[in-house]
Amino acid sequence: MLKEELPRCPSISSVAWVAKVLEDLELEDDDVFEVIASQVKDRVDELEPQETLDIVLSFGAIYFNDDELLEALAGAVRRQLHFFTNAEVVRLANAMSRLGGLDSSKHVGMFFEMRSRVNMPLIDKAIRERLRAEAAYSEPNEDYKKLVSKVKLPENSKVKDKFKKTMAKELTLLKFQADKEAARQEEINPELLKEGPTMKELFDESR
Repeated sequence: MLKEELPRCPSISSVAWVAKVLEDLELEDDDVFEVIASQVKDRVDELEPQETLDIVLSFGAIYFNDDELLEALAGAVRRQLHFFTNAEVVRLANAMSRLGGLDSSKHVGMFFEMRSRVNMPLIDKAIRERLRAEAAYSEPNEDYKKLVSKVKLPENSKVKDKFKKTMAKELTLLKFQADKEAARQEEINPELLKEGPTMKELFDESR
């Protein structure tokens, strides 16, 4: 019922209010959020700062996956960033990362603008990791491309196109992270990795 009524909303503020209510009630109706996402993409220029905040937080809470929505909201956030308090900037950064804002370097500029307002060490770390990974592996590994091509998804799957397009690269970047961690482990002093004495040995030594 709700998804049929949403397109009739006279303003985008009504749509933003519905998104906020759904978040407050902890309801995750994919069909309704799909309709809200469509309305937001079509009318993103009408969003006021409070409405942008409500929508970003609502979709971030359910880790909504939609590249076009992410693009639209990133533009709105950057245009209105000076209207938000520092606390709201932190909440927006976390929500935008959940929406996939740090899944590529495309929206790194937005996060740089946010961190110029507030110190966010975890966001800084995520930005560095993403930039380093993409610099080291700019093209997906061929083996991963072949692996992804063998995965069967339903023809009407909403994630099929994105999966085929991005998963090979994501697997390649994960390999970069694994290689980096393995190299870091090799630099650790072997003495630190030795097992310490057991409780029994410690007890015997104290007798």
